[in-house]
Amino acid sequence: MSKGSIKPLIGGAFGGAIVMTIVLFASGWAISSGASEANAENLAREAVVTQLAKICVAQSKKDPTVEASSKTLNGMSVWTLGDFVKEKGWAVMPGIDTPDEDVMTECGRLVGGAT
Repeated sequence: MSKGSIKPLIGGAFGGAIVMTIVLFASGWAISSGASEANAENLAREAVVTQLAKICVAQSKKDPTVEASSKTLNGMSVWTLGDFVKEKGWAVMPGIDTPDEDVMTECGRLVGGAT
């Protein structure tokens, strides 16, 4: 093989590598480290919200009006569940002044029996 015939092969291989990289990322077969980090953060957040919502439910059971509140929550829209739970104070966690919106909403779903 002569020197002149190698250049087109190298150029073709380089071009193919670029096209393959574009195809892999565009099709979702490969993910960037940034996307991987974002996914991990989302999964961690969901896990924390789930656990804090369980604590919120436990705190709601100490409320003497929980049975009536449960019926009220069951008829509420997702958009108002968090506000109701916030008013009741169930989602306030030790050491945290302001309850998390997602925790309040999930807690409202759990107390109200919604899925």
